[in-house]
Amino acid sequence: MELLEAKDFVLPDEKDKFSFERDTFKFTVGILGALLPVILGAVLWIDKGVFEPLDSISHYFYTRAGSVFVLVLGLLAFFLIIYKDYEPTDFWVSSAAGLAALVVVFFPTGNINSDANLLCRNCSITSLPEFTWRIKLHYISAAVFLGLLAYMSMFLFTKTHENGRMSDKKKIRNVIYRLCALTMVLAMITAGLSYDGLVIKETYADKINLVFWMEVVALEAFAVSWFTKAELIFGDK
Repeated sequence: MELLEAKDFVLPDEKDKFSFERDTFKFTVGILGALLPVILGAVLWIDKGVFEPLDSISHYFYTRAGSVFVLVLGLLAFFLIIYKDYEPTDFWVSSAAGLAALVVVFFPTGNINSDANLLCRNCSITSLPEFTWRIKLHYISAAVFLGLLAYMSMFLFTKTHENGRMSDKKKIRNVIYRLCALTMVLAMITAGLSYDGLVIKETYADKINLVFWMEVVALEAFAVSWFTKAELIFGDK
């Protein structure tokens, strides 16, 4: 009678279960990014009756929605830090993005004090000493966070097997990954052009909440990229 080894007792659907758990993880990361600005706006609307967005997503830290901002971004950072795909590069880049997100949380942006947004300034429930180094570190970390996510979408998600063979749906997914990455980069550049009135006047940027909307665009593009990675869109399964 032939003896059976432990590997012979692996269930036939073990691989499918592992793939399902991995895709669920990716979906969770995407949904956290997609819902962050929505939840923040909803909390402020319920608490203060204010539907107008703040100057940036980071400014919600100083409102009643501050705990939601910390919780959601902290969870997103945690998931990114422990994320592990098929190659070590995915882990290291994702972990670096997660650490950058933690720095964004631990070193908040400047207080809500824009003269162009008096209504939202009244939503502030706290303030911090205005340390220039902290605010700059926040901006740099936010740029690194989104930049690494764009890098993952452009260069890591588009990888294929060593034999180079791709299904038609994989080719479509790669197009989506690249479009999402470009959208994130363009959104960051547009927001950066308003820093200290570099190209876009600060008064105009504050009036239309430019930075806030560019951050929303970047986060939604990030979410679409991860939904696609989970094969919710044009999946081969």
